[in-house]
Amino acid sequence: AKGRLRRLIREVKVVQAGGLHALNSMNWGRVMEEVDISDSKWTVMDVEQAIKGLQSPVVRPPELSLRLRSTMRSGNLVLRAGEVAVGYPGVTLFTTEPIELHRGECAALIGPNGSGKSTFLRTLMGELEPLQGELRFGASLKIGYFAQAQDRLNAENTVLDELISHKHMLIGKARSYLAQYLFRGEDVFKRVAMLSGGERAR
Repeated sequence: AKGRLRRLIREVKVVQAGGLHALNSMNWGRVMEEVDISDSKWTVMDVEQAIKGLQSPVVRPPELSLRLRSTMRSGNLVLRAGEVAVGYPGVTLFTTEPIELHRGECAALIGPNGSGKSTFLRTLMGELEPLQGELRFGASLKIGYFAQAQDRLNAENTVLDELISHKHMLIGKARSYLAQYLFRGEDVFKRVAMLSGGERAR
């Protein structure tokens, strides 16, 4: 029992010093040896309190840097649209306010998952017809688009199963990896078919 307590004390101190990744690193054995607990007076209760006090690290997804350059200059008008209804036959997701976008301007499309953002972009791309209204694009306009649709994903898999099928990770490591992309808790058991376009891109 004392041996187990000493090992647990050492593990807690490793996490306190270098975070959970230090305990899970390839050099964990060397790291453990470097932690001196010879003068530790910790009891089982002390270890329990220390474990409760450990803070989960703030995990941020990796940053993506893109530099996009235009090869030719388009007209001043980029996009003009009236009240355009976006969705699928029998299902209208939303109707836009009048839109007018000019060269050099930026616009953001904001809304919750499943609200129709990707569907609107597919409508702009000409992949879907607007249910109502008309889109007018400027002269010499060429559209560049980072597609969110992932045709290679198995719609019947859960998020966790889909990752494991490609990366061959252990479940614990796969869940930690998915947490970096905001799939936490029960989210990892969502079926791919139920994900929004943004969630699929993640």
